[in-house]
Amino acid sequence: VARWSGPPEYWSFSSLKEVKLCPRRYALTRATYPSLWKRSGHPPRTTEQAVIGTVIHKGVETVIRALHDARCDSMSDVRAVSTLRSLGGYSSIATSSIDMVVADLKGNPRMEHRLERMHDRLLQRMPDLRTAIQTLVSRTSLVASDGHSPTKNDSSNYVASRQIGQGSHPEVRLVDKSERLMGRVDLVTVDTESVELLDYKSGQPADDHADQLRLYGYLWSCDEVANPNELPVTDLTVMYRDRRSSVPVPSDWETVGEGLREQVKSAEASIANNPPKTIPSSD
Repeated sequence: VARWSGPPEYWSFSSLKEVKLCPRRYALTRATYPSLWKRSGHPPRTTEQAVIGTVIHKGVETVIRALHDARCDSMSDVRAVSTLRSLGGYSSIATSSIDMVVADLKGNPRMEHRLERMHDRLLQRMPDLRTAIQTLVSRTSLVASDGHSPTKNDSSNYVASRQIGQGSHPEVRLVDKSERLMGRVDLVTVDTESVELLDYKSGQPADDHADQLRLYGYLWSCDEVANPNELPVTDLTVMYRDRRSSVPVPSDWETVGEGLREQVKSAEASIANNPPKTIPSSD
């Protein structure tokens, strides 16, 4: 028997999108099912394509975080070469990412019977996954950091840590506590005269990628811990395998905020009933 959950502590771009598509499906995925498994939410049936995207993203995160920790200021930095070598090279990074993503699916009653075959199929595609990770990393411009990043926090709760100083910082969580909005930016780069928020995408371009970057930009303008000096965003970038795509930076972040507040209001109204209404898929 499902136990319905209330609204999240913080709304993210993906959760707002899910509610808009179908409030009932969103609520089902957030409910608890103690008779099925110990984790929260309904056991997801993940497609192989979605797993591939997660593998690529995890591989890129592994490399960028290691380069950040080594304080590399470019991909040609001698420290970048030694850092990649210490990780075993891109083939090892891709293989490790496959292992971690598949291991995370263990215990899922809807996926357990498929995991061994999926793991084998992913290993067969490892050369392409390796190339995708390498391509995304090679297209990334880095600024050497001061050696400090926000405290890594794996829970759903935001833990305020410190100001984002100069440099390239992977996986930065930003939050607007008053509006209960949060997001995790793949890479925040603060230079002397610029602030770039970058998001990696392994799939095809989509219209909502720009919306996601604008949400991150709004959060950067609001987060008093990460950005106490109110440094303005100068660049919003979506990084695809074949190109970098620049998203126009809004001139008025308050207008963006008004739109997000309306989305949160609408989302919470949509899931107020138990059970929430169903919106049939248009596919």
